[in-house]
Amino acid sequence: MESLSTVTATARTLSGTVLDAAGTPVAGARVYLVKAPGAVPDTAALTGADGRFVLGAAQPGDYEVACSTDDLGSASARAVVGARGTMVELRLAAARPPSR
Repeated sequence: MESLSTVTATARTLSGTVLDAAGTPVAGARVYLVKAPGAVPDTAALTGADGRFVLGAAQPGDYEVACSTDDLGSASARAVVGARGTMVELRLAAARPPSR
């Protein structure tokens, strides 16, 4: 069994928000790792109602994260994950039409 200090030391995250072109959070976007500093299993998440996501980052280094939606297209960004993780914003080129 791992000690608490071991678990804490390896709990790096890559988190952030997916926004449309108007700056509105996008719920249900698929977010996934494209590039990592080492081998990683397929890692993906869906954004919550607030457009936020959290992915595990096994080790510090350069990552590329991307997102896609069925109706607003896709986006990607590069991020450097440090000892505690980092945050990134993914902005899609399209915006949702206003609700009627």
